[in-house]
Amino acid sequence: MAQRKTPFLTIDKSYLRACRADDLIQYSTDYRFVLPEALVYEVVKDSATSRASLFRKFPRSPDPYTVAVSIPLALAREMEQHKPYCHEGARPRDLSIHDSLANPEYELTESQRSATENVLREVESDMNTVLWLAKDWQVNHADSFSGSDEERSKGRQMLDQEICSEDFVLPKYAHAVSQPWSVHRKPVPVDLLTREWANFRWFQVNALFALDIAVRYPDLEILKKSPNALKKLNHDILDARGLLTALFVDGGFATQEEKLQRFWTLLNPDGLLVSKPNTTPGDS
Repeated sequence: MAQRKTPFLTIDKSYLRACRADDLIQYSTDYRFVLPEALVYEVVKDSATSRASLFRKFPRSPDPYTVAVSIPLALAREMEQHKPYCHEGARPRDLSIHDSLANPEYELTESQRSATENVLREVESDMNTVLWLAKDWQVNHADSFSGSDEERSKGRQMLDQEICSEDFVLPKYAHAVSQPWSVHRKPVPVDLLTREWANFRWFQVNALFALDIAVRYPDLEILKKSPNALKKLNHDILDARGLLTALFVDGGFATQEEKLQRFWTLLNPDGLLVSKPNTTPGDS
């Protein structure tokens, strides 16, 4: 009889901060933890003490967690190979590296610092996509942003549901990746895309975050000129990467962010959501 595969549980920073080591020990019997590359970036750039306290929460086992492949790499592989990215390519974390990150006296290597800087550059690229999509929502779906509070709320809910539809997503994806600023130099042909593809999920997640921004900032120029607003947008992009990782990793998602919980439920209504520490997955 084939051995049953242990399902993945993708953990974001908000959950990792809130949970206890005992929570992760409990969940580790039934789940393999996956860390989005964005989470590793966020934690590594924290103070050494903060970084160490978070990594110490993981069980000290030969394979305490896996780190998901970077989002741009997954997207690029699909564009090159014309087949959905295999999420089981998540790579085991070398225990010696884990021990180093859990040590408050450990200093990052030059290559580790370079890797964090590369993530920052990638985030800036995704920011272009989100801002363009936010403007597209406001211009081409203006009716959903006008009227009474109730009417705008209904318009938002309608667009949320549209983003879950392949018929709606595919032409929008094709238009977005054809823009001059797009890093998708050879995008996946639209007739191949389904929700099993990382590129499809990438667009859905960015579209949801862009819609949220379009609602919060009726004048996007104000956002672009505000350092604080841009900083929040940067955090949104990192959150988006965590959600995206959870979507193309076959398993559940652990987050305390209400917005991410809502987006996860929209895009994966049957997916496992762990929203509170000290609860059994599936009951939170």
